[in-house]
Amino acid sequence: MTDIVEWLSHVEEKAAEIYRRAAGMFADDPSFALFLTSLSEEEMQHSRMIRAAFSGHDLIKKEEIATTIDEETRQIVVSALDGVMQKVGSGGVSREEMAAMIADIEFYEWNSLFLYAMNVLKKNSPEYNSAKNEIESHLKGIEEYLSTFPYGQHVLKKIRSIPSLSKLRVLVVEDDPALAFLIKNILIRDAEVEIAGNGREGLERLGQSDFDVIVADVEMPVMNGIDYVQGGRSPGKLPERAVPVSDRQP
Repeated sequence: MTDIVEWLSHVEEKAAEIYRRAAGMFADDPSFALFLTSLSEEEMQHSRMIRAAFSGHDLIKKEEIATTIDEETRQIVVSALDGVMQKVGSGGVSREEMAAMIADIEFYEWNSLFLYAMNVLKKNSPEYNSAKNEIESHLKGIEEYLSTFPYGQHVLKKIRSIPSLSKLRVLVVEDDPALAFLIKNILIRDAEVEIAGNGREGLERLGQSDFDVIVADVEMPVMNGIDYVQGGRSPGKLPERAVPVSDRQP
């Protein structure tokens, strides 16, 4: 099992311990304590799920390098969770403060290394869908609870800023910056969108990352949309949904 998977499991278990301690601190509020206990149990389940999903699967070497050297992310996440643990351990945390801490815990759990690992899992393991559904259900439950919680409204923005694992990754290949920006803003709620200014740049992006959908203009400088699609098909890099479109009037 890779180092990054061990670290991700440790983060989930640290979050579980914070929620467990917080549940005891709010024992005088049975509903809130039960909610926190449920979150603790779910975090432990996430830890077990991550270990099981990656059991027998090694991240390929270039992906191992990309994730294990990101020490800055690790330090930021662990320091943030340690800070929350210290506050909970010292007691005297108000319900309003705890609501904000829940948002912080989930925000830091949903770090770049976690998203990277889930993307690797998506490509290599049949367990991806069940893991994704479990984790996103956990986040949705928090959002629903905080939306009715007296002190929850002001922290919902942070919860809702966490990216969805269900979002498609879309590459827009368009030489007109204004039109590319317009397309990106139309899609941004439902997709992670990257922009390339011409076909050659689009092919470079394909060599760096995977996309679920590509929308390419036909008439572009350097390399047009038709040549781009043909060039991408030959190495088998384009997804099935690669769409050359024209923004010119007939």
